[in-house]
Amino acid sequence: FSDFEQKLKNIQVFAGLTTEEAARLGRTLLEMSSESVFSVSELQDSMIDLARAGIVGEDALKLLQAGMVGAMAAGENLDSTINVALQAIRAFGLSIEDSNRVIDILINAANISQASVADLGTALSYVGPIAASAGISLEDMSAAIAYLTNVGFDASMAGTYLRGVISDLLNPTKTAREEMKRLGISIYDSQGKLKSFPEILS
Repeated sequence: FSDFEQKLKNIQVFAGLTTEEAARLGRTLLEMSSESVFSVSELQDSMIDLARAGIVGEDALKLLQAGMVGAMAAGENLDSTINVALQAIRAFGLSIEDSNRVIDILINAANISQASVADLGTALSYVGPIAASAGISLEDMSAAIAYLTNVGFDASMAGTYLRGVISDLLNPTKTAREEMKRLGISIYDSQGKLKSFPEILS
């Protein structure tokens, strides 16, 4: 087997494809590679990683395509872009259909900050779950991480700091609650819903 054929065989096994489906996928990946800066071997590696993560078929191709476009536009690593996007999709309860939007958010945050997409992934690994459970959007979290990296925080520090901030806001001490009341600070709007993160910080 050539390297191409061997990797295609691996994708077939991990993704549970028929021989015909694998052959069709191989042709698709060759075409995608010819229209990008990424080799077909790199695309196959990404498909193997996605299959191992349980993302197969059209979903895998959608995420791969979105990742390629985003990574090329920003000069980012393809694997990092796809992996962080999948991490964000899962953490914030989104779907593969949101791939383009998620990658746009990540690339935009990286472009306006000192953080790479991989750095955003590191920060989100700390703060993503609690942010999502608090109803804070990926857009708001990415913007907050971008801001913190621009003022000197590294990715893990930014994620840890934001996790602490959200935790303190959701579960303030008695002293903090009294101080927030005295200052007229509320994290909820008039309908009882959590305000957006920028609103809270302002």
